[in-house]
Amino acid sequence: MTGARTAWLLLCCASCLDAPPSSSSPPSEPHSLQFFGSQYRDNGVDRAWIVAEGSPVGRIGARKFTVELWLKLDAEDLDPVGICPSVWFDGTILLDRGFFNGPQDGDIAMAVYRTADGSGVVATFGVIDAQRVSLCGDAKVADGRWHHVAFTRDDSDALSLWVDGVLDDMKDGPPGDGSFADTLVAPLEGDRYLVLGGPKYAEDSSYGFAGRIDDLRLSSDARYLDRFDPPYPPLEVDDSTLALYTFDEGQGTAIANAAGEEGAGELRVGGEPPAPMWSDDVPRP
Repeated sequence: MTGARTAWLLLCCASCLDAPPSSSSPPSEPHSLQFFGSQYRDNGVDRAWIVAEGSPVGRIGARKFTVELWLKLDAEDLDPVGICPSVWFDGTILLDRGFFNGPQDGDIAMAVYRTADGSGVVATFGVIDAQRVSLCGDAKVADGRWHHVAFTRDDSDALSLWVDGVLDDMKDGPPGDGSFADTLVAPLEGDRYLVLGGPKYAEDSSYGFAGRIDDLRLSSDARYLDRFDPPYPPLEVDDSTLALYTFDEGQGTAIANAAGEEGAGELRVGGEPPAPMWSDDVPRP
């Protein structure tokens, strides 16, 4: 494992990882992000990289939280895995704030999977010195339609997975603080980020997510405790919002956090075809 980590560090393009995002002026029309599931490349292309270390994105998991977004994909864009995977990196990775180099606090991640007769979402949360807990839903999200997905942790540490406002799975979660530590332990560069669209490390998986993502909101509260009507974009910033990415920039490579200046991100465009790309296909009531 040490050799794989070293090889990854040597191959990784540090200038790409730390390059500042280009500036852009948001247009008036709503947009989403489209990914094409490109094979992993050493500079992390066909992914959206959002700074977690030292930002509100790293504070998710301290206590209650909600991670929610809209997604759209087709079943043929998922490799059949037979059964629901037991952890996110065995599925098609959608969102990854996990760590390759432990021990660390705060694995939070989502993936999608496909079986012979359906599909679903896997959501994982982990706290240092406690076993990761994964929820495995069976709501069929890979049907070419937009779906709202929310992953929550409540006052009792219970974890819930919601699809289109309906409870899809629920388990007792690990107790404790699952946010980023003030000082990360020997982190790899990818450990400092939340990544959308696929794995942030070659060792996790070869291919990424093929589909669209819109309106990612990270909150310091369990927003959903009972069945609810999904919040269509544009989502709003309120007192419990730590970060909100509407992806309405529509141009350039910068991703703004609507809830504040910290926690900005960038698109690392590449692959065949080049992605992520801006799309005018967005969720509508």
